[in-house]
Amino acid sequence: MKCLVTGAAGFIGSHIVDELISRGFDVIGVDNLAFGDRSNVNPQSDFRVADIRDPEAMLKHSQGVDYFFHCAALLPAIQPPLEDPIEHQSVNVTGTLNCLRAAAEVGSAKFVFASTCAIYGQAKVFPTPEEAAPSLQTRPYSIQKYSAEQHTLLMGARYDIPVVALRYFATYGPRSFNQAKPSNSYSPVIGIFLKQAKEGNPLTVTGDGSQSRDFVNVQDVSRITISAALSEANQEIYNVSSGTSVSILELAQSISDNIVFIPRSVGEVDKVWGDNSKLYNHLGLRPEVSLENGISQLANQLL
Repeated sequence: MKCLVTGAAGFIGSHIVDELISRGFDVIGVDNLAFGDRSNVNPQSDFRVADIRDPEAMLKHSQGVDYFFHCAALLPAIQPPLEDPIEHQSVNVTGTLNCLRAAAEVGSAKFVFASTCAIYGQAKVFPTPEEAAPSLQTRPYSIQKYSAEQHTLLMGARYDIPVVALRYFATYGPRSFNQAKPSNSYSPVIGIFLKQAKEGNPLTVTGDGSQSRDFVNVQDVSRITISAALSEANQEIYNVSSGTSVSILELAQSISDNIVFIPRSVGEVDKVWGDNSKLYNHLGLRPEVSLENGISQLANQLL
C-alpha cells in the first residue's frame, strides 16, 4: 500500500512517515523545505520537494496513493499571521484544497487531515468535546484550519472519499523544537524548557504560569493517526489529546526549580483540555505515553 504525507520534513509529518515505514508501507513524502528540516526525512521514503500550493505537483505526486496524510501547514509561530494573512491562507486553506482535489482525481482510499485544537480557541467546556462550538476569533490560524477542516469534510462527501479530521492537541516530542530553526517549533514550550535547563538558564514562564495545556506525545499522535486512517471511520472529527491538562508552572517545576516569569504572550488562551472519549469509544484508541515518561525520554535525547 502506498501513502503520501505532506509536511514530511516537519515535526508530526516526519514521525508519521517513520511509523508508516516501520509498518511496511511505501511512503511518498512531500515538503517544500521552507521550514521543514531535511534531516527529519526518513531515507527509506520517496522524498520529493514540492509545494502543496502547486496543484499540478500535488496531482503528480498523488498518483497511485492509497492513503493521503495532509500534515503540511504554516503555523503562527513562523510569522505573525496578522502581518501576512494571505501567505498563511494560501498554505493552510488553498494548499489543503489542492491536496483534496488531487486525492479526488486519483481516487485515494482515505484522506486524513491534521487539524488542531486551536479551533476551540478559549473553550468554555472542559474537557472539550468535538461538538463544542469553535471560537475562531483568537487568531487567523484557527479560522484557516477550521475552514480547511470543513472543506475536507465537504469535498470528501462530494467526491466519495473517506475522510477523517484529527484535532491534535499540544503535541511534543523529538523534532518539535529545532534549535537551528527556532521559528519552526510546533509546540515548543517543553523543548524550550529542556533546552534552558540543559544550558543552566532559568525556565521562562509567561504570566503567572496558571494557564494549562493538554500535552500529547508525538509517538501517540502518529500511531493514532495511522490507526484512524486504517479504520472504517469516515466523515468524522476526533480529538487527539491526553485527556488531562497541566499548568505551565507545574510543567516547569517538574523540570527545574530555576524559574523566572515574563510577560504573557498576546492572545494566549487560559486553558486547553481535550475530551478524547469519542476516539476511544469509536476506534478504541487512546494515548499511552505519560507526560512524565515523554519528558524523560526527550530530556535523555537532549542531554
